[in-house]
Amino acid sequence: MIVPPKEFFQFCAKHVSVLRELEQRSNGTDLSEAEIANIVQHHALDSDEQPAFVIKQLKNLRILVSADQTEGYFLMAEPVRGILRYLLE
Repeated sequence: MIVPPKEFFQFCAKHVSVLRELEQRSNGTDLSEAEIANIVQHHALDSDEQPAFVIKQLKNLRILVSADQTEGYFLMAEPVRGILRYLLE
């Protein structure tokens, strides 16, 4: 599945705080659906985006990838982590 660069970067620009916390919290560990939902809810914007939509986009844009067969746990994709580290450090 190809990720559209424009959509990817627009989403990332809008959700920097979510991405930063996901990167910090997933530092080598899996994140559960509940943990991801809590992070997204904590950083919810005053917009029309629902947290469920943000979570879906995190997966569709392959920012979060499945860490196990059950798809109950996720990791931040390494290329995304690399970009964030480069930009934020």
